[in-house]
Amino acid sequence: MRNLFIICTALFTTALSQAQLRNGNFELRNSIPISLGDQQALLHWSNAQSSVSTVDYYSSDAGSCCDWPETPYGIVNAYSQKSFVGLALCGKVNSSNRTYLQQTFETPLESGKKYKVSLFVANGTPTAVSTSGLATSDLGFYFSEYPVQQTQNWPLLFEPQFKIDTVWFSSQWKQISFVFTPTTAIRCMTIGVFGNNASRETSVRSGTAPELAYYFFDDVVITPFNDDIKPDFTDTGRIIDELKPGEVFVPNSFSPNNDGQNDNFTPIGNQVFFHSLKVMNRWGEVLFDSSKQGYAWDGMNSKGEAPTGTYVWILEYTSNIQGSEMKTKQGFVNLLR
Repeated sequence: MRNLFIICTALFTTALSQAQLRNGNFELRNSIPISLGDQQALLHWSNAQSSVSTVDYYSSDAGSCCDWPETPYGIVNAYSQKSFVGLALCGKVNSSNRTYLQQTFETPLESGKKYKVSLFVANGTPTAVSTSGLATSDLGFYFSEYPVQQTQNWPLLFEPQFKIDTVWFSSQWKQISFVFTPTTAIRCMTIGVFGNNASRETSVRSGTAPELAYYFFDDVVITPFNDDIKPDFTDTGRIIDELKPGEVFVPNSFSPNNDGQNDNFTPIGNQVFFHSLKVMNRWGEVLFDSSKQGYAWDGMNSKGEAPTGTYVWILEYTSNIQGSEMKTKQGFVNLLR
């Protein structure tokens, strides 16, 4: 088993307004939460309008099951200040139960303008009586013109603009960040696991028979991103996780500026064999093909340097585990210069 240092780049941005997103640190509230699912106590955040699935709101001055560090689903401190939220993103692979976290922005994200989205995520340390302990793939972020509505606790069948394809789990708070460019005015963000169970993977990370992939969220921030400012890697958030046999991680950003940090885009796997990796631009033009160039893209294409932007990748691989079939993953990568 090997340790993997997953780098989710914390990009340097100018001090611009964050008026689009409200209450990103979950400190604003209507009241102190008094029970699990008391999302009405929280201002500006909710579930995806479901009558069944609910968001749990935790605060240090709450009583009973809504305070921390010991919550019903794990031991965890707030990342900052005194409040955060938690939700059961999904259950076992054969379960379709989902919960989502949603906010309608005060002002819309502008079409064609780039934004950096960042937040802190943790699973905490499940206790002996916790039903949590599952890890899931496909934690996604869906941006829409209007709020989407979940029926009971069924999955939302939208394709998120950004998702973590690999199974992700961390007992400590880790930062996730990415760059998003709307193609229309965006008024709503929904966070959760989208789609049916066909492509979703889960992994037991705590306990013997956990039922829920339960995740905590804190300090959500959306800021305009300036292409003219290079990333500051002294403020890089490192997500440390351990890939199990047959698992693959594909990074969501890289910066080919020859500084020795994140210069190449390449997948990493534990006991897997990569068959094909292709990278394409938004028009479907293949810029990188591993059959000709190996498995590390340096950000170059036939015309020279590929510009800063978001690119699509498709990866085909098999596991060294006996009986493994060919698997295909796809997602987005941010090239930053």
